[in-house]
Amino acid sequence: AIEAVRFTEGQNTTAGKRKTKKTRRVRPKEMAFQNIKRNRKKMVLVVLSLSLALVLLNSIYSLVQGFDIDRFVSGRIVSDFSVSDATLDNVSVNFESIVRDGVTDEFMEELKSRDGIRETGNIYMKEIDPKFTDEAYALIEERIFDNQDAQNTLEYLAGSEGMALIDDFRESRFLDGKVYGIGRSVMEKLENTDGDLDWEKFSDGKYVIATRFRTVEEKGIDYFRPGEKVTVANENGESREYEVLAVADMPYSCGFQHFGMFDCNYILPEGEYLDLMGAQNPMRTIFDVEPEAVKKTDAWLSDYCENVNPDLTYQSK
Repeated sequence: AIEAVRFTEGQNTTAGKRKTKKTRRVRPKEMAFQNIKRNRKKMVLVVLSLSLALVLLNSIYSLVQGFDIDRFVSGRIVSDFSVSDATLDNVSVNFESIVRDGVTDEFMEELKSRDGIRETGNIYMKEIDPKFTDEAYALIEERIFDNQDAQNTLEYLAGSEGMALIDDFRESRFLDGKVYGIGRSVMEKLENTDGDLDWEKFSDGKYVIATRFRTVEEKGIDYFRPGEKVTVANENGESREYEVLAVADMPYSCGFQHFGMFDCNYILPEGEYLDLMGAQNPMRTIFDVEPEAVKKTDAWLSDYCENVNPDLTYQSK
């Protein structure tokens, strides 16, 4: 726009005799149109300058109005607060040194006594490789190892050795896996659910929620589907059979943020998990608070994690 203002037109003067012409009345619209036609380059420059400003303004306005801060934050945390051991999500900590059950009983008692707490949910986890019956493993062969998307993902991760790794998995019948235990409020935060997530039905101890294999394109492939049977074992080798109630993805901010080539994970209700796995402290505790209690709760957590139990850390939405 500044260049358009600076532009000056050359004036062409013709010496010689001037012929007198009869004047006529000119309308303002005609004058404006003639003025635009007089120098088309200048007209194009001005129109483009004004159009660019309008396009930029409209684009920025659309971006600002279309940004959902809650959706953005949900990738990092699904509740107002999340508490865990300080080593859990620390990428600089040696894998073997990560504490998977760091939320102490003392903290839980202190949390219960706080005002303004609305919902609390515990997340438990043990890394236990899944066991498969012949029928269950046949489904893994069909849905995962023979699936082109899964093969492409393994080749992307392992390069030319991808197919050889699939052969190794087939021969050993080994897959990585984790078993989670969750409370009701955590179940309600599971993502991409397929099936009936009924807490009353889920918590009676007969059902499990299965997770999916994720491809490099973030496509989910079901290991098992609702109604099928799976076996979940504990560290002592004791196993129980469950029916798959639903298929879902554990939110990244809730799960154990370390992954294998194939993670076949199961999710049990909190009570059934502790009955099968034995007594254990939570890996994470997430909770929501009343709006007026956010600042006081944040200040309390900051003091607790710094002065009372420095082994704990917290995240705040």
